[in-house]
Amino acid sequence: MESKAYHCDIVAVEEGSLVLLPLQAFRHALEESREFRQMWMSKMAGEVRRLRAQNERMHLNKAADRIVHYLESEGLNGVVTLTQSRKAWATELGLSHEALYRTLARMEADGMVSVKEENISFVTPG
Repeated sequence: MESKAYHCDIVAVEEGSLVLLPLQAFRHALEESREFRQMWMSKMAGEVRRLRAQNERMHLNKAADRIVHYLESEGLNGVVTLTQSRKAWATELGLSHEALYRTLARMEADGMVSVKEENISFVTPG
């Protein structure tokens, strides 16, 4: 909000929608609406947490460690439902899609994870 021009670009890989908010209206909403300000602060705090976890994950050397970290940090009760392709997920993990597929197959064969379509979860011992 402090720069004269936005510092990011976007490339849409699928059809979507874009909402353009006039800067003055956005600033006014932040200043005048407690509910909007709280929602925006919550959204930004969540983004900081997500980016911090992603940064931590990218410093892990092994593909399996990155997958485990993702399940622990982004999953709910050890389950992740992918909302993107596995190829896109591999990119997010900093892996080639081949390395992701091999590692998931090995982890599944070792009984560590279960892979069912878009759901990837830890296998509960027992």
